Amino acid sequence: MKILTLVYSIGRGGTERAAVNYTVAYKKAGCDSRIWILGEGHDRKSSLEAHDVTMYFDTDTDHAANKTEIIQWKPDIIHIHTFNDNINKILLPLKELGCKIVETNVFSRPRFDEVYKIIDVSFQLAYWGFWKYHKWMGYQEGYPLSLRLPNLVNSEDFTAVFPQGRTDLRKRLNIPDNAFIAGRIGQAHQSKWDRKIFDAVSAVLSKKKDVYFVFVGLPRLLKAEYEHLPAGVKKHIRLIDFIEGDRALTEFYKSIDVFVHMSKIGESFGFVLAEALLCGCPVVTLSTPFKDNAQFEVVGDKIGGYCSTSVQDFVKRLLLVYDRKDDFSPDQLYHQIDSRYSEQALVQPLLKVYRALCDNDRSYLVNLSKSTFEVAQKIVDEQMKLYKLKGLFLKMMLEVLHTPFVFKAIAGLKKKL
Repeated sequence: MKILTLVYSIGRGGTERAAVNYTVAYKKAGCDSRIWILGEGHDRKSSLEAHDVTMYFDTDTDHAANKTEIIQWKPDIIHIHTFNDNINKILLPLKELGCKIVETNVFSRPRFDEVYKIIDVSFQLAYWGFWKYHKWMGYQEGYPLSLRLPNLVNSEDFTAVFPQGRTDLRKRLNIPDNAFIAGRIGQAHQSKWDRKIFDAVSAVLSKKKDVYFVFVGLPRLLKAEYEHLPAGVKKHIRLIDFIEGDRALTEFYKSIDVFVHMSKIGESFGFVLAEALLCGCPVVTLSTPFKDNAQFEVVGDKIGGYCSTSVQDFVKRLLLVYDRKDDFSPDQLYHQIDSRYSEQALVQPLLKVYRALCDNDRSYLVNLSKSTFEVAQKIVDEQMKLYKLKGLFLKMMLEVLHTPFVFKAIAGLKKKL
């Protein structure tokens, strides 16, 4: 099977990591796997070179030549990581050749225009995103069929052992040897963080004086707020701008006691959550039901840590980990991710989808979509139970908001504003 991955960048970031991971996995599965990179950012090029993957890098002079060679090659499947109107222009001649086109819809955003009909299957990264997208799009004639395809995680990249890691991190950051460290890694984008993390820090420190917080990638505006924190709080926080490479990330995850996660926009998947768990580090995360909310699925309440519903609940559950960290076995946390998101777990079922798509076996794909929605509905219902009585109201609001009429009305209003 010939599979072309189409992506803007193979630099830093979750989408870029996922695109490279799947491209390599296709190759290892025996497919003729190639990748077309439309923009800048080549940080992950070495991973592709290591598996002898054919790469097409676009520039103003190379675009036409790349396009001609790819048309002559004629892929069976084109896997796009983030679709837009510009990519549509590239895809049209390939679609006319009979190529099947699938997208990873990173934020599970629906589209109701004619351009979008070029997509055959829209993959959502988590059951939460699938539920939202499916409620909006359903099985409308001519539009993409929706399925779930999580990001592929290379578990083996996070298995290095660092006997002195905990001691070294504390020494390097001037933190007492016996301190309990709550760490967070995130892109330095304001939306990927939440200022309420400082409220949680203050509340925890009012109860436990031996807790320290290490934030990696804190955005500029939150750094400004950090500078104005009370001295007693500020002295328990350490900031790191960036951690480079999977080995260094592994050492960090394995040197802290808990990974703390708050994001204003939630997570459409959350590589950092999966990575922390692979390294045996439990996670405390804040639920975001009106945004992306894959953290509930990836972490699992009382499985990979705790999913909280408010800052107060977040603090309570963080202190639970402080008191009972041994409740979470590193081996169990590793298995939780490896069994669901590894190459072994994802690639063969995905190739089965591709074969059905190439064979025009729509009945198989529709049945798979329907069974996926049944699971997604159960997961949404389970999450609402965390909110107790409030969950009934939230569920009702979610049902109303995730209808095509309401989505189109809100989108239209935003345009006017």
